[in-house]
Amino acid sequence: MLKELIMKTRQPKSRERRQSPVHTRLSPASGSRTGASPSKSRAEIKGFQTKPKTAAGGRKYEGRLTLHDVRWSGEGSEAIANFTMTAEQLADAAENRLLWTDQEVQRGWKPELDPRPVRELALADGYPNPAFYIFDAKNADEITEKLLGGDKLYLDPLIWNLRPGEFTAYFDDSTSSIYLYSGKLYLPDSHHRQQAILKAVRAFSPHFSPALTPGRGSV
Repeated sequence: MLKELIMKTRQPKSRERRQSPVHTRLSPASGSRTGASPSKSRAEIKGFQTKPKTAAGGRKYEGRLTLHDVRWSGEGSEAIANFTMTAEQLADAAENRLLWTDQEVQRGWKPELDPRPVRELALADGYPNPAFYIFDAKNADEITEKLLGGDKLYLDPLIWNLRPGEFTAYFDDSTSSIYLYSGKLYLPDSHHRQQAILKAVRAFSPHFSPALTPGRGSV
């Protein structure tokens, strides 16, 4: 069932996964990857705070998105945060307009367009308008149908990028969690797969907003 879909970040040695598993990485963009070795490396990435924000009563504020059980690989600008999340958590992040594509990084615009349409698109807005953007809706729909049909799919890795200096977050060593306070998570690739997961969750879970008609991007 779709509700059993698991998203993990980099576990190349383990091939025993639950139904329709997916893998995800968080990394800082523009040549760097989001994350860092727990204390030292994350401090080298502009955006990670040395102290958490606090909520009423003095408890740690978990921000707009919390990534649990984070494991780090690499250091400094090459650090990668590896974590596991469900398909519904990915959909929540999308519906909260945290997940975006940048057409300078994706395959992007159709080359003949002048002027170019909007550069950044929210995943929550659905498939990009085919009149302006390069996107294979048939490919994404096939993935959605397989997810809803309970087929076993290997969709890893999924990658999210944070851009140093354009976000604020805190890594909690005690719980191995990242609290994202502000900023966008960019998809440098795997756009079709993440659109397919979002569409499948919307179809599977009635409380999610219905999929929007393609064509949000405009000149």
